[in-house]
Amino acid sequence: MLRRRSGDRRRVILLISESRDKGSSGRVRETLAAAEFQNVSLYAVNIPRVVTALTARAPAPRPDPIPASAHRLPAGAAVTPETTSGIGNYGNVMPAFEEIIRGVKAIFIPNPVEVFTKYTGGKEQHFVDLKGLEKAIASIGNELHAQYLITYTPSTKSEGGYHQIKIEVTRQDLTVSTRPGYWMAAIPQ
Repeated sequence: MLRRRSGDRRRVILLISESRDKGSSGRVRETLAAAEFQNVSLYAVNIPRVVTALTARAPAPRPDPIPASAHRLPAGAAVTPETTSGIGNYGNVMPAFEEIIRGVKAIFIPNPVEVFTKYTGGKEQHFVDLKGLEKAIASIGNELHAQYLITYTPSTKSEGGYHQIKIEVTRQDLTVSTRPGYWMAAIPQ
């Protein structure tokens, strides 16, 4: 849809989701290249994965294959669901443990949403509740409306490939947000 949009119009995607990718069929590299070539900026508003895991409904418990009478109990203890569950009143801590493991893994493997926002010049924000979601969307809207777009036409069009961008401003009250570079096809002279 954004490919058909006129070149003088901005191309922005607002992604509201959980940051973990569970079902994409495309590869990060190809998707990022397509977004960069089409001059698309991606902004993401994510609910943290730990919040999703801890607030998800617990799956139905599996039946215990060991009869209650076969469990070892202290002398004189009665056989009850609490004494045979092994968890007691602490709840299911497995979702939190799984998220800790995924968090450690994420240190070494970049999150696709982080890659898309960083390399398209967008931003990633997080929320936990409805008020936080509204605040994040309003912040992105304010940023998009307050932006100045700067264009650049290279003088040597024969040097194709990836070119880095570096923009500096002298005013301290301004924030520069840009993608790290752009792709250009070489045009023979």
